[in-house]
Amino acid sequence: MGINYRHFLVTIFLISLSLNNSGCQANDNEVENMYDYASRIKTIASGVDGLVKYGNGKSLLNDELLLKAVNGQSEKLQFPHDYSLLIKVVGNNSEVMLCRNEKALIEDTGCTAKSDLHHWKTQESSPCEFTLNLDDLCN
Repeated sequence: MGINYRHFLVTIFLISLSLNNSGCQANDNEVENMYDYASRIKTIASGVDGLVKYGNGKSLLNDELLLKAVNGQSEKLQFPHDYSLLIKVVGNNSEVMLCRNEKALIEDTGCTAKSDLHHWKTQESSPCEFTLNLDDLCN
């Protein structure tokens, strides 16, 4: 009983094609998740910005400020367990940052119409530290 090389090659080709496609799908899902997170961070940052500028945001603890920024809808603040959400307030300006395993992913001021900084798109990973100049962006 001999090996049918044509059948063998077709099988290997189909397996490799399947593996390549599954890798692309994982990447596509990761990109899709990041854009979803960026949209959520934009909403959160806008809420924080409004509370800091026009409400009692400066007197609240970070967790209280985040919860109030999403009108008590805590599910909007839920990210996978290895993600963290940080807030920075300087004067009447603020920003929110999403990190994963101490690496910055997204920074947003809330005072601009677009999502400000997507660290996840860069080749080098950035430490989970605020980098935006709030005075330049928000004044």
